[in-house]
Amino acid sequence: MSTQFHRRQALRRMVAVLPLGTAACGGGGSAPPAAAPPTAPTPYRYQVPSALPDGWTVAPLSDAQIETAPIEGLVQRIREKQAGLRHLDGLLIARHGKLVLEENFRSALDFTDAWARNQDLGLHALNSVTKSFAATLVGQAIDDRWLDSTELRVHDAFADLQPIGAWSPAKASTRLADWLTMRHGLQWDELSSSYFESSNINTRMNAAASPLRFLLGLPQAAEPGQVFAYSTGISYALGVLVQRATGLAVETYLQRRLLQPLNIGKHTGWSLAGHFHMGSALYLSLRDMSKLGQLYLDGGTWNGQRLVSADWVRQATQQRLQGPGYGYGYQWWMTDFQVQGRTLASFYAHGFGGQFIFVLPQLNTVVGLLGSAYNAGDDALRDARRLLEGDLLPALR
Repeated sequence: MSTQFHRRQALRRMVAVLPLGTAACGGGGSAPPAAAPPTAPTPYRYQVPSALPDGWTVAPLSDAQIETAPIEGLVQRIREKQAGLRHLDGLLIARHGKLVLEENFRSALDFTDAWARNQDLGLHALNSVTKSFAATLVGQAIDDRWLDSTELRVHDAFADLQPIGAWSPAKASTRLADWLTMRHGLQWDELSSSYFESSNINTRMNAAASPLRFLLGLPQAAEPGQVFAYSTGISYALGVLVQRATGLAVETYLQRRLLQPLNIGKHTGWSLAGHFHMGSALYLSLRDMSKLGQLYLDGGTWNGQRLVSADWVRQATQQRLQGPGYGYGYQWWMTDFQVQGRTLASFYAHGFGGQFIFVLPQLNTVVGLLGSAYNAGDDALRDARRLLEGDLLPALR
């Protein structure tokens, strides 16, 4: 079969949200071991999430007009690892600004923790959910006037790396907006082969002596702004661009402008060539990861404090291209859910293995999911769309 066919198939798995799997993010390590057989859990009874000094206000499901019994049934089936609900490590619901459900199912570290030498079971690899954090940093750098606008010619920020390979007028014209929408035009396809294969272009970039030169020196396959080509490498470069603009290590800027104001006390991650990888390296807890969704749902504010402009939130979550069953903005995906005769629009962050932040403005709701669907075939065992459309969203009154 053709490369184009495999690429379409991989993209369809990634963006349709149903069941989503290995194509969503460039992780970086060896292949995972086989999953342990499921064990029968004790009966589940709902409990209000713990009240912690982390900025979340907690409340019972009933206060958020969510029926308890269907949610209890859903969590019970997840704990029993029933069909379509396997490889789930965590589920969170926030509605009307209040955290009403937080369930973590992970009981042991896995191979992804080795990438960041993580030993904290409470921190989870976000993989490509990191990209939506990267987009937020870009917006903040524009708000702070470190970056002019999304019309910035990105290669101007890397003039010291000239001569850049395969240089052309098209490459020189590439805008920041083209990077943010994955319409960079570079010859890049990370979806046709496993991230665990050395031939994958993302893996090749990670192994290069200079990953940034590898990326920027690729030939142009299309005019910038024309063709969507999902690239973890481009998101890495976004982080480096922010670092160069601000004069701060991108992880430092991330902490100062986003993590600390969001009351996120713990995080970890990994770096590539001395730069924190804003394409896939962030590790957070479920409730901390989901704060990004609440920030965007509230138009760029967290507990009344503005962290990023409302204009940036609108720009980042505006659908700028349409594919079969998906849309894309600035490092955020879009999809619709069909629930009891209603069409519910959403935008969402998505990472390899089943990490999601779904934002549903019509319901004033954020749903966070963590997962471990890393093996070939795991997609068929975890169906995020069925979970939302069939179980979770119908319980919201």
